[in-house]
Amino acid sequence: MLLEVKLNPKEDSVLNSTAASERSRSDHDGILNQSWPEVFYAYFPAIALTLDAAGFVRWANQWAEQSLGYLQGELIGKSFAEMLEASEWDLLVEEIKIDSDPVGIVKTWDTCLKKKDGSFCCLRLTLRSLAANAELFPDRPSSQLVNSPLIILVVGQTITPQKHESLWAEKLQRSLALLQGFIASSPNGIMLEDSDGEIIACNERFRQLWGLSRGETNRSSQSELEAIAQQLKNPAAFQAQLQQFSAKSDAFGDRLLELKDGRIFEFSTQPQRWQNQIVGRIWVFQDITERSQTQATLKFTQSSIARSAEAAFWLSADGRFCYVNDAACRSLGYPREQLLEMTIFDINPDLSETDWQQQWQDLKQRGSFHLKSHQLSGKGTTTPLEVTVNYVEFKGEAYGCSFIHQLSQAKETDLIRRQEQERQKLLGQIATKIRQSLNAQEILQTTVDEVRQLLNTDRVLVFRFNPDWTGQVIVESVGADSLAILNEKIHDPCFEARYILPYQEGRVKATEDIYTANLTQCHLDLLSRFHVRANLVVPILFNQEIKHQEIQQLSDEETESLPDEGLGEDIPKVEHSKLWGLLVAHQCRSPRQWQLWEMNLLQQLGVHVAIAIQQSTLFEQLQATNKELERLASYDGLTQVANRRLFDNFLQKEWRRMLREESWLSLILCDIDYFKPYNDTYGHLAGDSCLQQVAAAISSVVKRPADLVARYGGEEFAIILPNTHLSGAVKVGEKICAQINQLKIPHQGSLVSHQITLSLGIASIFPHPDESPKILINAADRALYRAKEQGRDRICTNKVSCF
Repeated sequence: MLLEVKLNPKEDSVLNSTAASERSRSDHDGILNQSWPEVFYAYFPAIALTLDAAGFVRWANQWAEQSLGYLQGELIGKSFAEMLEASEWDLLVEEIKIDSDPVGIVKTWDTCLKKKDGSFCCLRLTLRSLAANAELFPDRPSSQLVNSPLIILVVGQTITPQKHESLWAEKLQRSLALLQGFIASSPNGIMLEDSDGEIIACNERFRQLWGLSRGETNRSSQSELEAIAQQLKNPAAFQAQLQQFSAKSDAFGDRLLELKDGRIFEFSTQPQRWQNQIVGRIWVFQDITERSQTQATLKFTQSSIARSAEAAFWLSADGRFCYVNDAACRSLGYPREQLLEMTIFDINPDLSETDWQQQWQDLKQRGSFHLKSHQLSGKGTTTPLEVTVNYVEFKGEAYGCSFIHQLSQAKETDLIRRQEQERQKLLGQIATKIRQSLNAQEILQTTVDEVRQLLNTDRVLVFRFNPDWTGQVIVESVGADSLAILNEKIHDPCFEARYILPYQEGRVKATEDIYTANLTQCHLDLLSRFHVRANLVVPILFNQEIKHQEIQQLSDEETESLPDEGLGEDIPKVEHSKLWGLLVAHQCRSPRQWQLWEMNLLQQLGVHVAIAIQQSTLFEQLQATNKELERLASYDGLTQVANRRLFDNFLQKEWRRMLREESWLSLILCDIDYFKPYNDTYGHLAGDSCLQQVAAAISSVVKRPADLVARYGGEEFAIILPNTHLSGAVKVGEKICAQINQLKIPHQGSLVSHQITLSLGIASIFPHPDESPKILINAADRALYRAKEQGRDRICTNKVSCF
């Protein structure tokens, strides 16, 4: 009878009670020093072991010792992995985890354990992990159990050899399936031969590489390899190696094969052993044509650069030399070994590590750049050079691939000229973008985005002044790692006394490092608050002329030397220039030495921005004026509701819209009853006031955005109601009458009431393409006539049909 032991959490209480009862038996010596698994399984008729986390036996019951042929205590310290029939321990231990349920079954499987005499005992084993707690180790203090290792309980029952053979057959089938899957999915061509030289398997990739059909691979491996040899440029060498393998069955081999069609294959072969006997051979072929071509190209490129007359070297991100060719060694005057231990700072006296990091970020963003540099040679001389640097990424690392030319005076002048031309071209492109828009916000955003990219700085912003010289950051472009200060309101108490007049003169303020620039404390606190380390500031001036000349730079020392009082006496104020704001570049990560071309460029951009803003402001004012003129042309000056012109246009538009939407359109015509006697009685000023009050009352009722209230005539008003049926229009008319009654405007000359009243004619129509809005106006007019005819102060309706 086959017994499989499985424990679950519900058995905890049984096990615990059993263990407790066993521990309480006074006739069981030493029971108080054993864990409950050891007590429970001590006389259990099944193999029981406990293993530590490394897989060594720490305890075994009597049945295990007897079944495996060991004397008492001999199993302790044995490796459980070495006792297994197959190497399954590594797979099993990965599945064993300390669980919240320490008695849950982890793994049950069939295998064989090696006995002491070398034979095997077939078992069904059950493994589970046990938490190292006081219940397992009653003799240990709890403080020693906090980090105790994993303990694994193994329980096994013997199974019959017949059952074991069927299990082995299953394992063999699974292994064959895995082997076939591996061979089929391999990107390499694989052929397997047995010890008699017959092909037992080859994958589809093998057939593809050698252009074979399925039927052509049923021959012997020798004939197959002979056929392969005929496709090679040098078949004799391959055949000679085949003969060596035939003569020596345990030989290993690998070789590059060049085919007649130009492809290059790499092959390897090795014997396959089982139980120390050679049972066959495996052949592996890999197409490395592309890799070989790449390697040849790379070798050619390396050789070309190494022997080039043009000096070339590679720099790492931290400025260290990674590669130098012979020409670079000659040009720089250092041996290669010495250069490869140096940095770019060692040979360029003008370049600091901070400058290099800025240039590196610029290189990473732009991909390449040209610059003029001075290199210190090994002989101590300084040589002007033109440097071209390209950004390259290789295997996750970044490099600067540099080529250098020594500059003559003529070449140096030409380089400066070309760099200036490039900057002016770039300036023109930016200015064009600025001028392409009349939207002030768009102009400013374009400016700061382009400037930040051009100068490769951390933040560029536009600051606009208020009349009291406080101000606000109205637009900015900021790097991902820098503080955003958009809409920040700023008050610099030092500004008005020291900087207004210099900025009105158009001078630029460049600060290389705020901590060494002799700034006032209030200004230093302001800049450090926004993480600024260096800044470049140009004024945005209205009504100034564009002057393409050398800029006047205002240094911090010059500014601080100016007196707080009487500054205007030293620098004459230009009355026609208005300081609108500032265009500011911030360097936050480190100090920065601003170049003269950067200051000049930013100043010119400030001029273009000022002109563009003024044009945008004028355009906005023109738009506002046009809107006001349109409003004046479309609205009644007395009542501030739409006039007859707007009424006609609006009715035409809504007629077409209701025609498309197939919906109702309603019109209300209102007439103030006996308005001429009102004017005669109270005067025209009172009449104007009455018209204004009536218009406001009607407008307070008609609130939908799609509706329109208009003055239709002297004392007549019209209301257009789109998407409104006759019943809805009547409700609006009733509300209008109620609102007029609440005004209680006295009217002694009226024949229907002692106060102002209205007569209303309402018409509704479902527009038809063959008709015009006149049919609706005429219908509402007829309804109004009937209301007056029937005694006034009432509503009459007219539903129009176009069918």
